[in-house]
Amino acid sequence: NSELTEFGFEALEIQTSLLDRLFAKVLGINRRGLRLAKALEALKTRFIVYTSWMHPEADSLVSSPLCQGYFLIEEGQQSYYPANEYSYGARNWRARNKAIQMGSYDHFYRNDYVGCFGLTRNSFPNLDKTRFQILDNMTILKTTYKAKLMGITNIGILPAPRRLPRDFLQNAADKFSDMMPEGGVVKMHPGFAVHKDYAKEFELALERSAGKRITCCGMDVILEIEMLFEKKVIFGPRSSVEIYAKTLGS
Repeated sequence: NSELTEFGFEALEIQTSLLDRLFAKVLGINRRGLRLAKALEALKTRFIVYTSWMHPEADSLVSSPLCQGYFLIEEGQQSYYPANEYSYGARNWRARNKAIQMGSYDHFYRNDYVGCFGLTRNSFPNLDKTRFQILDNMTILKTTYKAKLMGITNIGILPAPRRLPRDFLQNAADKFSDMMPEGGVVKMHPGFAVHKDYAKEFELALERSAGKRITCCGMDVILEIEMLFEKKVIFGPRSSVEIYAKTLGS
């Protein structure tokens, strides 16, 4: 559910069913990825995959006979882990996922990628620098994105839903209410676009704590681009946003 309307892209949304979850958990089969690959193959045209790591959906797409190769793109905190490449064909998803759950960094990036794109020199620290390209002309995004938080300088950020247990939602809302000046907004992690009930629960918790003094902004807000327009003050837990805030002068 990434927000793409600002850039004029056509989006294909793949829903997840209970059966999908059962197949993934019991058999290690990612039906979502297979459906996504089938939808692209129906177009009967060759394609390139851009992905932040070799997650199961990306694995399905890259395995398609129509895929001409894949590139890694920076996405948040994971891109700054000291992660090493793993060998093509060395591990299936179930084995890799088990290693990742145990804390391994070395099962995200398969070594047959064509290249990788980062926003700073510190991203992908252990990958092949001969295949690394920095996209440092971020100001070009101001020509396609319309700022939505001009004049609102105090921004709270939430971590991914998996890092914020439901029992702590009210506690998180209380902390924002205590620390943030009036007129600020809280930006939810993109993962809340999937867990809409979770997002609504937090909005109600924030309203109980702060009334109208602090509100939630829309999911279509891209905070990193907002910082290109105006210096922001960021409140919240440890996040990759800190890297971009320092890089962009917030």
